[in-house]
Amino acid sequence: MRGVVKGKRWLMLTRWVHLTADKRQQLNSLFALNRKVMKAYLLKESLGRLWTYTYEGAMLSYLKELDVAASLAAIAGLREVGATVG
Repeated sequence: MRGVVKGKRWLMLTRWVHLTADKRQQLNSLFALNRKVMKAYLLKESLGRLWTYTYEGAMLSYLKELDVAASLAAIAGLREVGATVG
C-alpha cells in the first residue's frame, strides 16, 4: 500500500478537472485506501466555489456550511477555518 500513497502530495493538491485519466485513477486508488483523505479532497475541491461569490453574506454562509461538512468528516484543520468565520 505504501506504493499507492507515496508521492501523491501534488496529486492531492491538483484540481480534479486538471487531472488526466491516469492521474484520476491513481487518486481513486488512494481514496479507496483512506476515506478521510477522500473527504478532505472533496472539501478542498468545494473551496473553489468560494471565489465565485460576489456577495459577502453568501460567502460567509458557504463557509459556515463548510464548517458543518468538516465536522461531519472529522477534519480538524477545516474546522479551524470555519471557527474563525463563525
